Amino acid sequence: RCAYCVIPRARGPVRSRSEISILEELRRLAASGYCEVVLTAISLPSYGKDTGTGLAELVEHAAAVAGIERIRLGSLDPDMLTDDDIRRLAAVPKLCPQFHLSLQSGSSKTLRAMRRPYTTEQYAAVAAKLREAFGEENVSITTDVIVGFPGETEQDFEDSMAFVAGQRFLKVHVFPYSRREGTPAFDFPNQVPEHEKESRSRRMTAAVEKVRAELAHAAQGRTAQVLLETPLSSTLFTRLTPYTTTPEITAITPITMAKGSHSGVFFFFLRRRGASFPPMSGCAGRRGGGACCAPAVLRVFCSGAACGARAA
Repeated sequence: RCAYCVIPRARGPVRSRSEISILEELRRLAASGYCEVVLTAISLPSYGKDTGTGLAELVEHAAAVAGIERIRLGSLDPDMLTDDDIRRLAAVPKLCPQFHLSLQSGSSKTLRAMRRPYTTEQYAAVAAKLREAFGEENVSITTDVIVGFPGETEQDFEDSMAFVAGQRFLKVHVFPYSRREGTPAFDFPNQVPEHEKESRSRRMTAAVEKVRAELAHAAQGRTAQVLLETPLSSTLFTRLTPYTTTPEITAITPITMAKGSHSGVFFFFLRRRGASFPPMSGCAGRRGGGACCAPAVLRVFCSGAACGARAA
């Protein structure tokens, strides 16, 4: 149990939903036209520990449900991902290789104080295994980082920032430490002043956004499969979800489509003030209407350091 978290007190012991129940719901969703699902839980890799199954087995069975084309996973604990889990997950083509791998600090000293059950070295090893199993260019890893934890020195923070930047995360959610009554960390000595926590939060955010911009720039000119999620009208969508989470794709909103001459095929037009881009073929429309079900192919166009076109 982490020193700063109140969730275990509210959650109680791990209780897994039955696999039969989950697969029945997936079949109902698929019959309604949904084609992407997210498997999520407070401690997702713990799934099945109390029922004799496991997360990898659930993903394999979910992928066998007709109509479900893409599967995503919620937040993962690095210490609970085994080599066998990674091998089996990588063998599921429908699993989107975008992983939110919980970190919390890039300093092993701070991780020990937080009572996290891994070191930065162990974390880096798991991230490397994911990249190797799924392919370096295919994998996107995001994470959470807390700054200003009690006892975190300036050197600890610098170590954390260097580790986080070195991992080349696509997105990092940065949080200043917030005290919670009833947690061990609430009474820890050497609480970091609020102004210092805010300063470290800004510095960490600047560091990770620099990496994000570099990754976006490196993705210039790629094609990507996307899912159109939120329709504003019959031809206008406001959210695109790639197979992996790529910044140059998620930055492009909204997207306008004009129906082509072939049944079920649409052409994409990316628009921004004073500019338009050539169309690329793809598809849109949940079966029967709604979000795009079949993958759409979208050519990425980059503009400046942000490497993405923002619509008017």
